Amino acid sequence: MIYNIYKTLLLISNKSLIKIILFFLLASHILVNNKINSSNISKDQFNEELLKKVLQGAGFNLKDANLATNSFSSAYPLERLTDSSYLILPFGDKKFDSFAISINGKEAVLITKTKKTFKTFITSTEYAHYFLEKERDKILDNKNLLEIEDHFIKIVPKNSNFADENIVFNKGDTLLNFLYIPGAKRKSINEALNAFSVHFNPKKIKIKTKGKIVRTNNGNILGFYLFLSKRKAIITYLTPAGYQSAKVHNKDASILLYKNIKKYLGQTTQPNKTRISLLNDPQLKKKNIKIMKGSNLFNTLKKHKQVDINDLANMIESLKKIYNPKNIKAGQNIILAYKNNKLFALSVKVNELREVQVINTDAGFKEYIYEKPVKKITLFREIIISSNLYVDSIRARLPQEILIDMVRLFSYSIDFQRDIRKSNRFIVFYEYLQNYQGVNIMPGNIIYAKAKLDKNEMEMFKFKTSDGENKYYNQFGESIRKTLMKTPIDGARLSSGFGKRIHPILGYSKMHKGVDFAAKQGTPIYAAGDGIIERANTNGGYGKYIRIRHNSEYKTAYAHLYKFARKIKKGVFVKQGQTIGYVGSTGRSTGPHLHYEILFNNKHVNPQKLKLPDGKKLNKDEMKDFDKIKADVLEKVNFFIR
Repeated sequence: MIYNIYKTLLLISNKSLIKIILFFLLASHILVNNKINSSNISKDQFNEELLKKVLQGAGFNLKDANLATNSFSSAYPLERLTDSSYLILPFGDKKFDSFAISINGKEAVLITKTKKTFKTFITSTEYAHYFLEKERDKILDNKNLLEIEDHFIKIVPKNSNFADENIVFNKGDTLLNFLYIPGAKRKSINEALNAFSVHFNPKKIKIKTKGKIVRTNNGNILGFYLFLSKRKAIITYLTPAGYQSAKVHNKDASILLYKNIKKYLGQTTQPNKTRISLLNDPQLKKKNIKIMKGSNLFNTLKKHKQVDINDLANMIESLKKIYNPKNIKAGQNIILAYKNNKLFALSVKVNELREVQVINTDAGFKEYIYEKPVKKITLFREIIISSNLYVDSIRARLPQEILIDMVRLFSYSIDFQRDIRKSNRFIVFYEYLQNYQGVNIMPGNIIYAKAKLDKNEMEMFKFKTSDGENKYYNQFGESIRKTLMKTPIDGARLSSGFGKRIHPILGYSKMHKGVDFAAKQGTPIYAAGDGIIERANTNGGYGKYIRIRHNSEYKTAYAHLYKFARKIKKGVFVKQGQTIGYVGSTGRSTGPHLHYEILFNNKHVNPQKLKLPDGKKLNKDEMKDFDKIKADVLEKVNFFIR
């Protein structure tokens, strides 16, 4: 049969909505440029073309139909739509900018256009109808809508530069602090910590514990291991389903870590994903199963009478593509689902936010990652400095992750080792992620922060730009991200300032053309800004040395390095915050430290006194949206301050 979408639009309607039953399973042909034979295309392509044509028939242009379809597929796989799925459109509206698809009569994906981008929400089918009829302007702070943001970890390209860092725990060190560097995604760090915590409590890591962290040069963690005793180590590594960890023997830790990293980097496509469970079909019969100690997934499931051994073997092979069944622990929650007395699906809970689901399809078993939608609450904290920022933030019950975010963001303008005084204040307004039951999962993003120092006040606001990225701007719409970082190293102590001094080795007065930061050998050093590496070699008394040209005016230099990061050499482009090397004591040096220089028009300037160029400013259209968001945020913050 051939279904004419445009006639269908006219035939199926009511007073408030046009409902189109999507014949995703029943149709064998589809109208695309008049006719398309569905036997030549996969089901997801079939459904994709059908949805695009329906949206074009309803009023979207081709570009918007493509964008809207992509937005929907980020929330739910098109190939899983059934003959009970249907499209919900506003009725008789010249401004067609929103629609929804009911997945199973209970849950729906809502798509709405704002400016040039589309936002995606999970909601109930009932509310989707109501929203499209009466509340299309009520998106902000709508408790009935869960906005979908892409929390999936993107596949790291095969040719990515990556660096490994040897670590040793000293007093006061935490695993979180070692994992947290510029460019690292905090959600990824939290997930890696949670995976590690399955085997060992990070708070119980002892002083002198050794390990290694492997990450891309832009900060994404590929994996790490820690030696916890003479024999026992734990490796944590990235997989398509997120971070997983395992107990291994010390001698095998490095080999197994790099083996898993190599396997991950060999992935060429993103995993199949969904934000609505594929096991919500009311026709399914589900069983909760737990693996007993000493057993495994295959031996546990084959005991069930309705499970065919061949189906079971194929299902587990599909699961292995994104999740190692050996990582399933005794007592871990597993769901088997049956449809028409046949094995239909397997679901394995990975963590609070993620499940791996394997579905029996017409083409065989197919694996998906179900990332559960979360709701966000907002929290307000005020920190008054009486001791130090870290101690006072704990007293104020500010999560450590949010503190680290705040420090990194303000570090473009504030020197946290020298600018903070007693009675200074910090205000932070931030998100906290919860599951459907209202259980706290982890901190989200900072929405607003303010630093009130002795002679200075700074504010920053979170704003999603036209490219879909969350970035931070001051009250004037200027990016808080400066051209250069004042301090391209974490946790260091300023040991020598800019200007004339008695050289510690040469013994006579000599101009010190930069600043020195004392730090442990092996501490990562970051590129102070985007730029091209001009030098990466041994340079006399500077020892191992890197110089970066950022633009026609600014250059930065880094000296006495222990070693360069992998693939760092002359001519390579680096991004701000990317690891370029590690603290050492090469050349004329009395101990491990970073010597850091900034050159302006080829003249050395004092990094501590330099007024750095401002970052990018929002354009006029973006400023209109930014001002609305700023006003809304300040109204909420002022409620707490009063």
